[in-house]
Amino acid sequence: MYYWKALVYLNTELAVGEPTAMPLDRLTNAIGCTRRNAQLLVKKLSAEGVIYWQPAAGRGRLPSITMLQDIEPMLASQAQSWLAEGKIEAALTLVTPSQRQAFLANYLQRYATPSAAGDVLQIPFYRATHDLDPINITRRTESHLANSLYAKVLKWDVNSGRYLGDLAQRFERVGDALNITLRKDLRFHNGAPILAQSIADHLHRLLDHSEHYCNLYQLIDGIDIHDDYRFSVRSQSAANLLPKLLANGPMGITQIDAGRVIGSGPFQLVEQTQWRTLLRVSSHYHGYRPWVDGIEVWNVGDNAKDFAANSHLFHPLAQQAKSKRDYESKVQWERGCEYVTVNANRPWGHSLKQRQALMTIVRALALPAQFREGFAGANGMMSAPAALAVIDSERAQQAAQLLTNRLAPLQLLTYQLNNHIEYAQHLQSGFQQLGIACQLKVLPFPEFNRSTSFAQADMVISGEVFEEDVDLAWLDWLLSSLNLQSNLTAKQRQWLQQQLTKLYPLDEAQRLPAYQQLEKKLIDKAVYQPIFHVQQRLNYADSVSMTDLLANGWVDFSEVVLQR
Repeated sequence: MYYWKALVYLNTELAVGEPTAMPLDRLTNAIGCTRRNAQLLVKKLSAEGVIYWQPAAGRGRLPSITMLQDIEPMLASQAQSWLAEGKIEAALTLVTPSQRQAFLANYLQRYATPSAAGDVLQIPFYRATHDLDPINITRRTESHLANSLYAKVLKWDVNSGRYLGDLAQRFERVGDALNITLRKDLRFHNGAPILAQSIADHLHRLLDHSEHYCNLYQLIDGIDIHDDYRFSVRSQSAANLLPKLLANGPMGITQIDAGRVIGSGPFQLVEQTQWRTLLRVSSHYHGYRPWVDGIEVWNVGDNAKDFAANSHLFHPLAQQAKSKRDYESKVQWERGCEYVTVNANRPWGHSLKQRQALMTIVRALALPAQFREGFAGANGMMSAPAALAVIDSERAQQAAQLLTNRLAPLQLLTYQLNNHIEYAQHLQSGFQQLGIACQLKVLPFPEFNRSTSFAQADMVISGEVFEEDVDLAWLDWLLSSLNLQSNLTAKQRQWLQQQLTKLYPLDEAQRLPAYQQLEKKLIDKAVYQPIFHVQQRLNYADSVSMTDLLANGWVDFSEVVLQR
């Protein structure tokens, strides 16, 4: 690899036929090798007639290097060779940044028609995928991919609206325990058996290492292994919630093998780089085989729409590109909302009156002018889409006069999502026009979603997407949202925990309105304010047989069929 790194570096630094002074240490540092390796590379490239190397002659003089031929064709040929082998990340190191979009587009075009690779579902996306370990996932697209990568003990059936066995052959509630019998001959993607101890190992790993979900899964008091196929999960305070916890995303069962996360679902992870995430059907899966042979998610940045001609599914990020294919759309309002939190542990949010004034300003500033089609007002996570409010400058000015603690600029935090950034900039501008110093920080995932990041912010703009099981979605947000938990004081967190403990024994029909009452109390405490709902839209090619959209805005990849 040092050989190709050296060629890439020299190609950017040298012009053909022009001698250039270059100390050997400069080449060593550029490609990250030892001085001895650099000497061997110079010797090899000289012998191949690629460069002419003139050693230093005399004190104070530097060696001279001359490029003897154009090496672009050599780099392009090697990039194509690596691409054919599936070494996408390595191939892209040989391509200049300005050429990468075209390079990816040409590669993706190969899969526009059926090939030896089988029927691969092509999905261009606006960013790279993040960590796909289920105990760390907090974003909806990664969560959806994880549903294809990991099987769970139980699963939610959308059609019947109840929980069914997945890895479990049988399950039964007895007192404070859920007794479970696993199916036989279950396998991880590496062929290792999935046994009762595998479930226990995954749960313990989740509790020990997941910053996001440890609060939620502390509802489980313990797991008892009876034999290879039988085990019991216990919860004294929330036994009726055990099926939900075992069917939730973080309980997608994994095995750790030499540091790698091994899955158990219908698809297995073959490749995950900055540019491509590739899933292939697993031969070890215990359930029905998906029709498609693979799923390929491409990171094509802000130009995702330009790849529409070579894709089966895509979320439009701007205007739909002109395409040779015909596309249809499925549209629905997202469950959940985009919201603002104020950190009650910081000087700006330490007093209730101060927080109330800040939230009054937030509501009075409404939404940016460009937020019209596909946006609606939100009064809560599960509220009906409402008419968009208009800016109330007078109300904002009155609230600003109530703010007394302005010792430091208001620290506003959000993450790299266009809607959130535009809304955050709108708030920042509004605060500054009111004479309130305001600084905006935009962080990438996963850096954004950390307790340390939230602890340094006065106000956070984030969002939550509720899944099919609304009851579980409420619990997930109230207990697993680091944003919400980090912005509450210790006393407020204790209060929230006490309120939730009262809800666990209730049946689901009683819990749902109780969650909404809890949400209203968080609004009254001025630590949380719902702002807007967004419309989900998924475009699909006429070659795709589609099912209905799931609550997360995607479709079940296992049910997709590609027409030829």
